[in-house]
Amino acid sequence: MILDKIKSPSEVTRFTFLGLFFVVIHLFFYSQLGIKEVNDSSRYLNYSDQLINGLGFYRPHDLWYVSYVLFISCVKLFTNNLVYIVVAQILLSGIANFYLYKLSIILFGNRSVAFLSSCLYLGFVETSMWNFYILPESFYTSMMCISSYSIFNVLKSYSTKSKVICLLIVAITILAKPTGIVLLVSVFVLYIFHVKGKIKSINKWILVVGGLLMLSCFFIIIDKMLETFTLVDNYTKGEVIHRIKTLPKSPDFKWLILESDASLIVPANNSTLLNVIQFGIQNPVYFIKLASLKLFWFVVHTKPYHSLFHIIFTLFILLPLYFFAFNFFQNRNRMDVKLFFGVQVFFSSLIIALTSEDWDGRFLMPILPMLFLIASKELYDFIIKLKSKNRLVQ
Repeated sequence: MILDKIKSPSEVTRFTFLGLFFVVIHLFFYSQLGIKEVNDSSRYLNYSDQLINGLGFYRPHDLWYVSYVLFISCVKLFTNNLVYIVVAQILLSGIANFYLYKLSIILFGNRSVAFLSSCLYLGFVETSMWNFYILPESFYTSMMCISSYSIFNVLKSYSTKSKVICLLIVAITILAKPTGIVLLVSVFVLYIFHVKGKIKSINKWILVVGGLLMLSCFFIIIDKMLETFTLVDNYTKGEVIHRIKTLPKSPDFKWLILESDASLIVPANNSTLLNVIQFGIQNPVYFIKLASLKLFWFVVHTKPYHSLFHIIFTLFILLPLYFFAFNFFQNRNRMDVKLFFGVQVFFSSLIIALTSEDWDGRFLMPILPMLFLIASKELYDFIIKLKSKNRLVQ
């Protein structure tokens, strides 16, 4: 049988294959896309110019993307050619794939699983496509991979140097996008998991007060992030994708809009987060329907206006990915890994349900590498079981 004839390649062979695969994919996308400067690109480029020219640091909405803007600024110190921003994003993506490989070895101790996770990451070519856009998704996705490696490497080594480097990398990642708050929460949950033995000896009232203070801090941070977002107004429009109603009508759009009516109760608090909570309580059925619709299109990662090939390719990759990732969360004993990545998946999905899905689905990109990582372990075990069954049959 074919499975029995497959031998594990050497480390040099693996990296040679991954390197060639990486180069071929990026050459293909460069030939097809070139450099993509889109609507939101000007925000990051203008903010970068503002920082370089010393015209002020604070911009209410864009502040939460500041590490990506600083990344752009570092490139623009040498040249204003956008090609080099894309080159930097591609190089960072390659580094991220390398650390995804190393993270898999730390977690599972198996180089074949690591190789498989890197292959899946590259094989779902859309993750590489975003490297050609002047948007934070490429930078943020890469930094999520590097942060995850850094965090679990600290848990393995506990050296002061690795802790300092880890804190810096995590801070950069958190400030790459507003959704970086997800990494902060997952790090906090992972920390609680690792010190749970010590927590048991602490007075319960100290824990209660500490927990309330932590929740209050998260509430204030999130509410501050949402200050410049018009979430409740967007809810009343029933849009799955932000501002889709401003585009020329298309028959496909009916699946991406939930019809609203005048009976909706619209709160008017000073706090955006309180408004979201109150809107959900006062309009529960409508709110759940709209959130579910956003979540559905986020998870399937296709849209009615996509080509048939795109839809088939996406579902062919993602449905097995979700299946094997779900099995990992069900069957594995690695509770630390489950918590860390589970929190990321849950809160990233929740954010989309409460805000909006992207036209091209770029918001799924940052959590895909981690899903590829854990799904690879299950897929590898599945292949090993098939090989064992084949030997028994023979």
